[in-house]
Amino acid sequence: MIAALREVREETCFQASLGPALGTTNYFTGGRAKRVRYWSMAATDGEFAPRVEIDDLIWVPLDAAARVTR
Repeated sequence: MIAALREVREETCFQASLGPALGTTNYFTGGRAKRVRYWSMAATDGEFAPRVEIDDLIWVPLDAAARVTR
């Protein structure tokens, strides 16, 4: 959970409060297994600025979350 909040802060410049877990995805990348856990969060402070890993940010309602991929 702490890592999820840190990743959001590092990649989006937003502080967030953690909500319920949303599920887990497993896949292979670079020849190794990777597990990603998804969490519901609410932005509490900050302002998005494009970075090397993320050049755009959109907020979607939960029922649209199926459009989001890794």
